[in-house]
Amino acid sequence: MLLHPEGLLEDFLRNLKSRHGFEIESSDLTHELCKAPIDQKKLRLLPAKGAVYVFSLSGCSKAPAGPNRVLKVGKVGSKSLSRFKYQHYNPGSANSTLAGSIKLSGILWEYIGFNSDTHETADFGKWLMGNADRDHFFVKDLPVEMGDKKIYPLELLEIYLKGVLGPVFEG
Repeated sequence: MLLHPEGLLEDFLRNLKSRHGFEIESSDLTHELCKAPIDQKKLRLLPAKGAVYVFSLSGCSKAPAGPNRVLKVGKVGSKSLSRFKYQHYNPGSANSTLAGSIKLSGILWEYIGFNSDTHETADFGKWLMGNADRDHFFVKDLPVEMGDKKIYPLELLEIYLKGVLGPVFEG
């Protein structure tokens, strides 16, 4: 889990205002924590909102990476419920899933605390559900008109969190 999500949001909003001259209403940006073990049935997207999600090692992790180490940051639009709930737990479901990234990065298994001898017997999704917390930042899934350009707060929040949190896995 992220240790100071409120501070991250405050910094993001301050940067959004100073760099883009744009402010988001506090009701348009909300945070939710889902601690391991994850129950996929309880994951939800809010109506008309997309989400930036952050997977991190649980706070009780004994892995060399350390507790709360960020594994992945990504975003989904308001119509991407299967991506949000299921795809990251299945290495073959889509490109750039967290389970797929872990499967392809055996050199990092020990670092993140994943224990399996082979790719064939590994259950990446089950391990993620039991060992990774999720932080969700819900944002209105609409562009904002700024003169002759459009600002996408959801996209900017993802870029900001990736840069600040430095996830282990990307792509």
